[in-house]
Amino acid sequence: MRERACCRMSGISRRRFLQAGAGTLTSLALARAARAVPPAEGTERKSGPPNILLLVDALHRADCLAAAGNSAIRTPNLDRLAAEGARFSLAYSSVPGPFPGRMALLTGQGPWGHGMLGFTAIPDDMPIECPRLLRTGGYYALGMGRLLFTPPRHPHGYNKTILDGGSMETDSPDDYLKWFTAKEPDTDPSVTVGGPKGSITWPWPFDEKHHVTYWTADQVVDFLDKREGEAPFYVGVFFSHPRMPFAVPKRFLNMYEETDLPKARVGQWAEERYGKFTQCSPLEATRCNAGEERVREARLGIYASITFLDEQIGRILDSLKKHNLHENTLVLFTSTNGEMAGDQHMWGTSYPYEASARIPMVLRWPESLLKGAKRGQVLSQPVELRDVAPTLLDAAGLPIPSAVEGRSLLDLVQGKSEGWREHIDLEHCIHVWRRNNWNALTDGKWKYIFEAYDGTQQLFHLAEDPHELRDLASDPKHAAEVQKWRKRLIAHLSVRDERWVKDGELVLRKERLMTGPNFPGGERGKFFDQ
Repeated sequence: MRERACCRMSGISRRRFLQAGAGTLTSLALARAARAVPPAEGTERKSGPPNILLLVDALHRADCLAAAGNSAIRTPNLDRLAAEGARFSLAYSSVPGPFPGRMALLTGQGPWGHGMLGFTAIPDDMPIECPRLLRTGGYYALGMGRLLFTPPRHPHGYNKTILDGGSMETDSPDDYLKWFTAKEPDTDPSVTVGGPKGSITWPWPFDEKHHVTYWTADQVVDFLDKREGEAPFYVGVFFSHPRMPFAVPKRFLNMYEETDLPKARVGQWAEERYGKFTQCSPLEATRCNAGEERVREARLGIYASITFLDEQIGRILDSLKKHNLHENTLVLFTSTNGEMAGDQHMWGTSYPYEASARIPMVLRWPESLLKGAKRGQVLSQPVELRDVAPTLLDAAGLPIPSAVEGRSLLDLVQGKSEGWREHIDLEHCIHVWRRNNWNALTDGKWKYIFEAYDGTQQLFHLAEDPHELRDLASDPKHAAEVQKWRKRLIAHLSVRDERWVKDGELVLRKERLMTGPNFPGGERGKFFDQ
């Protein structure tokens, strides 16, 4: 109650609050340091809380990064972050999607911990909220972009929010839309989220500085230009793009006109399941054999949007340098989900496959935080969005609540990988169609998937088959591997009730369980029969 009251106070000036918070931060930092594990040899943790900049985009496959080996895409600024920091090559979103991804970032918990098992609204208040903990610890917290809170202006600990809600309602609390309408007064606001009918990718028809991606970066730059006081800041930036359909300034589309973009990768198992769905549009269908031309159109939109985004991130990084904040700001970039974009004849997210669930994660730390830590690292331990909140709290020198299930990525950066998780859990309740109801585990080398609708199992050897083209679950040679991973999933789900595991076995589920018992207000779901 104390923390919540602190976040909602109105009678205390911001300057007085930040001055008081600085003292709180100092004492908490000392307490945190007292129980911290000593840094790895050659690494020195220095005192003084850094500024924190969290950059999250709406859709980003892990393979859409030049630093990850993709020679077709252009991401110079994200590559620079990776070269100056660390890239986590096995980062996942446990419940791939915008709402559950934000819940993991907000709480530092896995899906059963925070209770969101699929697409549903973020509740008013969570017991753990990273922005609130940072604010209570002395940070000025600014939330920006597509936060997806309900109600939209609920602070969740932020001092202030600047919203792009993706809404088409001109009377909504959407700051971008109000700004855009003032700039383009004779324009139908729906053009900001949709283009010509049937188009997956289309050129943004206005000044690129009026695009929401540019506007969002402008808000960060404006904040840095006008920032006052010495209190550290936490800025959480949630870009609303890339998002299908892809509206991209033409110069970025032109960059890829002659580029040989990767074609869809489809295993025989997916061809048998979904190859028959040919009379469909990727804009409306989740399973769609749309053909090479439509796949290229989608990937053109994705690649061009990411390069546009990368340029805006570069503007933000340049602003940090301009204001001499570069060497005292921790920057973390990630996404809430990927996009199938025709792989396995599937579109969208919410699936257990790499294109949907694996995401980029890049961390750059200031030298003042981790002196001597190796830069340019590529770390291969399984990490997840739940690890972001404890990383930010650790960097700030603040206590990490015991209910947080993630771990600080700073441990891995310092070479402290002992006891790190061996695998990560993935799941999604029924979404769009009833078979899309699954649980999975992966260590980055193997992936096991259990489809709860009918008990179908899948096993992929990611080390040899990174595009999941060969399903090994029915191969007798891999029966022992299937059983090993099935037992691991049973153990993982055994903390739940008999709808998940009964008499030591996985249970089929026909019910759509959008939330679990740890979700504020309890479970929500319904029978789904489509």
